[in-house]
Amino acid sequence: MRDVAWVQAQDAAVVADAALTVPAPGRGQTITSTLVLTNPARQSATVTLAAATGSWSQEVTVSGGKTVSVDLDADTLPQGTGALTLSAPQGSQVRAAAVLTQSVEGDAAGTLIAVVPPVADAAAASARSLQLR
Repeated sequence: MRDVAWVQAQDAAVVADAALTVPAPGRGQTITSTLVLTNPARQSATVTLAAATGSWSQEVTVSGGKTVSVDLDADTLPQGTGALTLSAPQGSQVRAAAVLTQSVEGDAAGTLIAVVPPVADAAAASARSLQLR
């Protein structure tokens, strides 16, 4: 069996300055979070993942035409980190989404799956560059 999830198309510029919120990793948590990065361009691109607080960051290189995944768990993220920022060089073509899964029991037993796309970082989207002369 194979599950397929669809999300709204996104502009690559979103990943250049994006925000993404996932459940913060912690003890006893049953939700798993995985960040999926896809690069349809021919050249490699590096995406920087960072805690919104600035306390942690990690660079992920995505080869051209490839998809990579990063587990967002207690081994990767610091305790309590759930709000992330993503940044990439202008012009990069990387797309991103978080895939969340949780196993449930009972009448509707199975695995629940959600796909969460990043959103443009409001601060970055509203920023303006001024050149003083």
